[in-house]
Amino acid sequence: LCLALRQRGKEGVVVLEEKIPANLFTLDTRHVCSPEACPEAPDLAVLIDVGETSRIGTREACFRTAKKTMCIDHHPSSKRLYDYNLIDPSAAATAEILFSLLENMDVEMDEPMARSLYVGLVTDTGKFQYSNTTHRSHQIAAALLEAGVDPGRIHRDIYENDRLEKLLLENSVFSTLKLIGDGRVAIASLSRKTMEAVGAEADESDGITERLRTIRGVEVSVFLREMGDGKTKASLRSKSWYDVSALAVSFGGGGHVRAAGFTCADPMEEVGAALEEYLERTLEQ
Repeated sequence: LCLALRQRGKEGVVVLEEKIPANLFTLDTRHVCSPEACPEAPDLAVLIDVGETSRIGTREACFRTAKKTMCIDHHPSSKRLYDYNLIDPSAAATAEILFSLLENMDVEMDEPMARSLYVGLVTDTGKFQYSNTTHRSHQIAAALLEAGVDPGRIHRDIYENDRLEKLLLENSVFSTLKLIGDGRVAIASLSRKTMEAVGAEADESDGITERLRTIRGVEVSVFLREMGDGKTKASLRSKSWYDVSALAVSFGGGGHVRAAGFTCADPMEEVGAALEEYLERTLEQ
């Protein structure tokens, strides 16, 4: 979206407070800025792939100064709270919504723009494996390839470019694995102390929840990560029938039926115990 606006002669920046993951440097990151460098009182501030300002950290202050606000998202839990709301839960990825928006804007799709959309599409659909993937997802992927995207390069950059520290982190996390509910739930956790000991970055824990879900007999996977401020981030996945979005909402979060999450101020051990109790109870319903 930022690239499309700049193509139209508009100024646009992507505001991030965290480091860009190493495997995403395949994208055009020239227009990324910190919250401190965010333009004052922009004409429009857009939430993308998230529906609540409570989940954007220090960027909320910048967002609130905008003359108009907008949300572009595909999560069913997102509410129409802003001046403009482009929310479509039927879309497999927010990138699909953005693609349609750019089509309607008659934007000339260049390779950097197509590459950004393709990365969003591939990662949000789990490499086109998740159940919400549709024929539309593949039609958009085909259009992006026609615009010059190299899928092999993107796969290598994102999925075959791990540091050794990431593997050491995963090994430590899997050592905490616990199965409950007659093996239907897999729970694992990562403390700040462990992450620092192996020299890993926070984004290098991405994908662990999905890996836990692959265990035979597991329906629900839970990955808990202790954040730098002492809060706990929970990532939730299910395989075929359990609604993890309802679980996430009950803990103040949200997401999809098969992929959801939340962040709370409680210590990781307490969050884990509460989740175990909730899951043991609801698995039988």
